[in-house]
Amino acid sequence: MLILIFLFILGFFILIKSADLVIRGSSSISRYLGISEWLIGVVIVGIGTSLPELAINVGSAFAGTPVGVGTILGSNIFNFLGILGMVSFMSPVHMRKEWVKIDLPLNIAIIVVTGLFLLWNGGGIVRSEAIILFILFIAWMYYMVRRKDDDFVQPHQEKSDTIAWHISGLLILTGLAGVFLGSNWIISGAEKIANLAGLSQGLISLTIISLGTSVPEIAVSLRAIMKKNSAIAVGNLIGSNIFDLIGIFGITGILINIPMPQMFKFDLLFLLITSLIFTIFIFIGKKYTISRWQGLVLILAYIMYLILISIRG
Repeated sequence: MLILIFLFILGFFILIKSADLVIRGSSSISRYLGISEWLIGVVIVGIGTSLPELAINVGSAFAGTPVGVGTILGSNIFNFLGILGMVSFMSPVHMRKEWVKIDLPLNIAIIVVTGLFLLWNGGGIVRSEAIILFILFIAWMYYMVRRKDDDFVQPHQEKSDTIAWHISGLLILTGLAGVFLGSNWIISGAEKIANLAGLSQGLISLTIISLGTSVPEIAVSLRAIMKKNSAIAVGNLIGSNIFDLIGIFGITGILINIPMPQMFKFDLLFLLITSLIFTIFIFIGKKYTISRWQGLVLILAYIMYLILISIRG
């Protein structure tokens, strides 16, 4: 037990330090190549921090358990409410007009499409549906790479901070490796503690595992907002959610059909409502800004969600 606790704490330490490497390398590459930090945050960091969910989803589908779907839904809800709530409570998050007009509606549309596939024909995603999701993922990737944004260099950043591109790439890879190593230790410890408590697989996947696999996003987003970098702090979460739904479900569903337990219908609906609430918040008060009080509301909404699913069991 002492070793388990030690690895659990060490995992968090590694995550924080590794997140710094990811942010520094990503910011440097964006300046070196003259591309948007939003693109870096959404595509590179967002997908990179979602690889733990991909591994769990594939393994869960082959094992015939509901853990994979629960992890994806729980992680998406936590990203919108828990992490964005913490980030905006620490420091108001300023959203660019392009992100609000393009990326958030796109994310909502993807939730709707994926949700329909999960509920169609008795529940679950079959190979034909997975192929469609994967094609959407490739199209989204192509669009993001071709897209032009105005946030090439943030005002607080200096060109002198830019380091060589190969060193920046090494920092990102090293940081992501550390993030995954740390998150693995955290997930392992959390799962064992949950199993000892006698919790159901569905509840474990929606809470312990989804929170554990979201630890990379937590580390990256919190460290990014401390550095006043909203592009990576928010882009990482949006990219992670989109990749979770069309990338992970697409890849996994091509390999094997994904089961969709009826109990997750509520969580799927809650995810859609959550994304709509977040979008509405952007237009309340100061436009395109998530304030501290709104961040607190998001956190409280997530606590309410945890209470509801705990009662459900």
